[in-house]
Amino acid sequence: MDNRIREFYNDGVRDEAAACFGVSSAELTELDGFENFIYEFSQGGQGSILRITHTSRRTKEMIDAEMHWIEYLHEKGVNCSLPLKSKQGNLVESVGSAESGFVACGFEKVTGQRLTKILDTKQFRYNYGRQIGMMHRLTKDYQPCATQRIQWYEDDLVSGFDAVVPTDHILVMHKMQQNTQQILAMKPGKDNYGLVHFDVHPGNFFVHNEDIYMFDFDDSQYAYFAADIAIVLFYFAGGCPKNRSREEFIREFYQDFMQGYSSQNLLSAEELAKIPIFLKQRELVLYAAVLQAYRGAEYDDWANWYMTGRKEKLEQDVPFLDMSF
Repeated sequence: MDNRIREFYNDGVRDEAAACFGVSSAELTELDGFENFIYEFSQGGQGSILRITHTSRRTKEMIDAEMHWIEYLHEKGVNCSLPLKSKQGNLVESVGSAESGFVACGFEKVTGQRLTKILDTKQFRYNYGRQIGMMHRLTKDYQPCATQRIQWYEDDLVSGFDAVVPTDHILVMHKMQQNTQQILAMKPGKDNYGLVHFDVHPGNFFVHNEDIYMFDFDDSQYAYFAADIAIVLFYFAGGCPKNRSREEFIREFYQDFMQGYSSQNLLSAEELAKIPIFLKQRELVLYAAVLQAYRGAEYDDWANWYMTGRKEKLEQDVPFLDMSF
């Protein structure tokens, strides 16, 4: 999270947001949030989540569009966390001051638990792909509300990449420009492009009975289906055992995942062949996200692992996964 947003945030904002959903701050348990302030609470015996977002990141209208998208998916049978209504009957509430506003929303906590090695079964991988394939099939007929979610190229870390990375990262900036131009040159259509989750990694779903239950649609945007799949592969590669190559690990995962995906939606070989381009996009965007979030502060273990040697890998066009899809 950008440190400037943390400076605007205070207990008063938290308490106001909690009150909108009928709970006190004493009933909140703070959870880790990379881009938002996240809390867990109980409402009528149901585990619930409170999310507070600064308006510089997402406007109220953008979050309204997110809620509309989630409700559509849930109605069509996708396993995802359903939004909660506030005491006023709203899905989104504005809190904070006019100078520094925030937006609060709530969700039912999904069933299940975090992914573990024991839960990473062949059937789980198939179901993982099946849920993503179902979303991609359903988005083809989705009619958005008055405000639409952004297109991928409008994302702050894509359009504003050069403003985030240090000024001496000239070659990295050039690599980002090249990658963006590659994607802009692609031809979007109903069968390869639409509103997608864009962040379905193991931190954003729980596993129950070998199926996934998704949450955190905060990054949902219009993008290529192959990009949504690339993000899955990008983060799943992080769970590769130390005694195996990432390519071997992901090759096995990809086979099971795509069998599930193809049970719901089909992508051409031409589209799947673009996955390396989207893997590189995610690598670049995450590089900028870490720089923005820490802004010179000491990295934690994960950020240190990711950023070590990353600039050189980006400059030298080292594939994130050296394999064919």
